[in-house]
Amino acid sequence: MLKKILCVLILLICFSSCNISESLNTNSTSESLNTNGVYENADAVDFRYATDDQLNVYFDLIVDSVKEYYSNAMGNHSEFKPEKLSMSDNVRKYIEYRFKYDAYRYGDYADKENGEYELTWHRIIDDSLYCMVSIVFPNFGTVFQIIISNPKKPEIVEWYCGYKEPFDIITRANDIDLSKKENWFVNSEMNEILNKCQELVDSIKR
Repeated sequence: MLKKILCVLILLICFSSCNISESLNTNSTSESLNTNGVYENADAVDFRYATDDQLNVYFDLIVDSVKEYYSNAMGNHSEFKPEKLSMSDNVRKYIEYRFKYDAYRYGDYADKENGEYELTWHRIIDDSLYCMVSIVFPNFGTVFQIIISNPKKPEIVEWYCGYKEPFDIITRANDIDLSKKENWFVNSEMNEILNKCQELVDSIKR
């Protein structure tokens, strides 16, 4: 009788282990990188209802994107594209110009590996996540405002730094507050902004 009871218990433990393993595998596949290396999570919830742990995933993606940008601009790279976040069409066009300007401005920056990046504040605006990221180098520091939308396939829809970063100030305006939606690219005259971007990039080539 005792042997039968032990056999039943062993079978129950094995069955439970299989279920746990399946559950873990299911969770891990919902959060992944697609064929282009971009982060996706089919089970993601609206930013407004996300837990702190869920939001932390997006915070890390945003901070990593800013770090990638400066590492590339300061390392004489020819272009920049975030490894795990996609960009809206407006941001992509804007960043192409901005990166050319910053790559020329920073050149091969000696302290490019010594930067400190930290997400200092965030706010959820409707269905978008607004974040502020501070950047500190030995002799340079600034603060970025970045907004992403669509938690299932997060996309950068705003990218602005109006403190000690002349490109954004010249092509857009000084001290833009992106926590106000009227200041977003989608509500701006993009042709006018991109024309200013082209003029600024052309000026460094002369």
